[in-house]
Amino acid sequence: MAKQRLYSFCVIPCLALWTFCECISGLTQEAQALLYWKQSLPNQPILESWVSPPLTNSTASQNPCSWRGITCDSSGSATELNLNHTGLQGTLQHFNFSAFPNLLLLNLKFNQLSGSIPESIGVLSKLQFLDLNNNDLSGTIPLSLANLTQLYELDLSKNNITGILDPCLFPDGTDHPKTGLIGIKHLLFQDTLLGGRIPNEIGNMRDLTTLSLDGSHFFGPIPPSLGNCTHLNSLTLAENYLSGIIPPSISRLTNLTEIFLHTNYLHGHVPQEFGNHSSLVALHLAENYFTGQLPPQVCKGGKLVNFSAAHNSFTGPIPVSLKSCPSLLRVRIEDNQLTGYADQDFGVHPNLTYIDFSYNRVKGELSANWGACKNLQSLRMAGNSISGTIPGEIPPQVGNFSSLSLLNLSNNKLSGLIPESIGKLTNLQSLDLSMNILRGPIPYQIGSCKKLISLNLSKNDFNGTVPYQIGNLADLQYFLDLSYNSLSGEIPTDIVKLTNLLSLNVSHNNFSGSIPDSLSGMPGLSSINLSYNNLEGPVPDGGIFNSSFPLDLSNNKNLCGKIQGLQPCSVSVIEPKASMKKPFSIWYFNGRVVYEDIIEATEGFDDKYCIGEGAFGNVYKVVMAGGEVFAVKKLRCEAENLDIQSIKAFKSEIEALTETRHRNIVKLYGYCTHWSHTFLIYEYMERRSLADMLGNDKEASELGWSERVEIVKGVAQALCYMHHDCNPPIVHRDISSKNVLLSRNLEAHVSDFGTARFLKADSPIWTSFAGTYGYAAPELAYTMAVSEKCDVFSFGVLVFEVLMGKHPADLISHIQSCSIQNMDFTEILDPRVSVAATKEQNLLQKLSLIGNLAVSCLQTNPQSRPSMRTIAHMIEKATAHETRMIPV
Repeated sequence: MAKQRLYSFCVIPCLALWTFCECISGLTQEAQALLYWKQSLPNQPILESWVSPPLTNSTASQNPCSWRGITCDSSGSATELNLNHTGLQGTLQHFNFSAFPNLLLLNLKFNQLSGSIPESIGVLSKLQFLDLNNNDLSGTIPLSLANLTQLYELDLSKNNITGILDPCLFPDGTDHPKTGLIGIKHLLFQDTLLGGRIPNEIGNMRDLTTLSLDGSHFFGPIPPSLGNCTHLNSLTLAENYLSGIIPPSISRLTNLTEIFLHTNYLHGHVPQEFGNHSSLVALHLAENYFTGQLPPQVCKGGKLVNFSAAHNSFTGPIPVSLKSCPSLLRVRIEDNQLTGYADQDFGVHPNLTYIDFSYNRVKGELSANWGACKNLQSLRMAGNSISGTIPGEIPPQVGNFSSLSLLNLSNNKLSGLIPESIGKLTNLQSLDLSMNILRGPIPYQIGSCKKLISLNLSKNDFNGTVPYQIGNLADLQYFLDLSYNSLSGEIPTDIVKLTNLLSLNVSHNNFSGSIPDSLSGMPGLSSINLSYNNLEGPVPDGGIFNSSFPLDLSNNKNLCGKIQGLQPCSVSVIEPKASMKKPFSIWYFNGRVVYEDIIEATEGFDDKYCIGEGAFGNVYKVVMAGGEVFAVKKLRCEAENLDIQSIKAFKSEIEALTETRHRNIVKLYGYCTHWSHTFLIYEYMERRSLADMLGNDKEASELGWSERVEIVKGVAQALCYMHHDCNPPIVHRDISSKNVLLSRNLEAHVSDFGTARFLKADSPIWTSFAGTYGYAAPELAYTMAVSEKCDVFSFGVLVFEVLMGKHPADLISHIQSCSIQNMDFTEILDPRVSVAATKEQNLLQKLSLIGNLAVSCLQTNPQSRPSMRTIAHMIEKATAHETRMIPV
């Protein structure tokens, strides 16, 4: 019986195969091959027309020419197989390529094919067009593609193809090559997992017009041989890890209409001859390390539409040709050191929709001519010196921007009033006028901008009451920031209508009265800051006030409530003892009570609680009775005996930390100046300092590479915030491993702001030497002018210390003499941590890229060092797993 069952199971598939073979036996070889492939695919209904005719129908066609996606020549032989966007699943492993000797086109793009591309594809000797983009194909590029000498378009983009571009794929450079992609015109391998160097042989494809290798993992230099591809009109090498300079030979490619080099590690000067490309439509240079001047005639041909050079270190004037370039649609040149005038260097651009020249050195006025750019949707000029001889006002013509969705004029010198015409910007979604010297009342017309999702008017000199029309901004979501003004009256209850609002900041104003109870009912509110006003009375219960930080309510007239640090509303405020010779303040706490608790918890600052020593005092671990743990830095002398240097450090630390709030900057909870003790209270960092961890072999070996990369990224983000998001900017002046503290989860926190200084616009700071030897910038040896580039240098040293596990010492001078291309970082990595042990992909590549970035920070000339904004941006990009950052 068992044998009979076995026999029946064997005979059924055999009968099915015999039936299938009998059905296709009368078909052409091509039709048979297609049906055989169809049988291997899981979603066969897509190919329902692929069927063999009944055996009884002798007049039916035996070829596949009427099947879906098949085109044949006059003899009935298949010349095209086009099944793009059909949802095909399966592999190409069962496709018999040898059955199609006359195939000219194979188009299977935008499907779900997986597996590798078979080597047998190389038998399609007549193939001219091969498009497999947007599938799930993997494996390497089959070298047999070199046999397809008739191929003029090859597109393998957006697959999981790995490996390298083998030189064998390309012609050998002789006059009459016999193999390789000889006739190729369009070569597209974008968004793949290909890596390695771009082979020099790629320049042997003399007929090439389109080369797209963006979004992959190529590294090393751009091959100079590309200059031989004189027919090239589109060059896309963006979003890779390419380094070195732009080869001068690229300037010979005068037929180029598109150049995409953004998001790499290229450096040096951009060839000025780029201005000779009269047909240039798009030039993208953003997110590199370029220096020098931009090509002045970049729009010589008058056809430039997209221009991006953001996040570099370009200097000199804004290209003069941009003024007479009416074709411009998008311009991004932010975060450089470009000079010019906002009212002179740009003309009338009727097609312009987006322009950003933030964080440069642009002066001049915000002229009325900008109102002629009727299609403008995004205007960003933040971080310049736009004002004019008489401080420029915002012109009423700004109301002409009927399409404008983003307006950022922050961090300039704009004065005067916000024009009432602001209400005409009914499509505006983001408005940022912060950090100017604007004055007067906030115009009620702003309530007509009903599409606003973020509004920032902070750090100006607005006065009067907040117009109730602000409650009309029902879409306001991300933040409403009116802080650091002179606004008065009561907090408007209409704010409660902003049900989507996440963050509200009205601190540092003159608001009076009580806090509206309705604020506790705002469902989306996750952050609120009402500090430094004249508010009084009870703090509402519930909602945001259940989780608000005590500092957010500090320095008001007489608030009370259940929040820690406030007196209960039924109890009078406890005053300090009159016998105290100096006043004291502890924001997070309740004055005298917590002072005594700290003294008790440390047994009068007994040495057994000391966890560190600094230049001006010792640090103690304090465990309060309620279980809270803090770090307390106690100055060595009593308040009345402090020397001038200690007092300056104490004040600097308080001033700097009260102006900052960032996840990678240590939190200051309070301070105390008392006749017997002077101290500051911080959040406690469980893993102590980075220097402590790197100095302990056991702990250093546990500090893996992914953790070290995150530490570097955290410090970079903190410095970026201090230099570019604080007003005025803050220079730390003592970035070192001992001043980077680590939390329990190894998150980095910059600490010790005793030597920090505020940078005031147009007012250089001259000071005595501060910092730690071995980290201080070399220019401090001959000048005491402080700039943010001092911190950039120190950061570069810190990065090498993290990579090496020790201070780089004498290696710094060697590093400064190395070019980015010839620095081998694998030789200096901390031997206590194995690279092989990590599971993170492309780890060595990431470490090398961060090392290259550190090299640029150690440039002897301060102006050649990148800004911390660029550094943080590039590290974020280098450590992102699959995120692609496209600047334009």
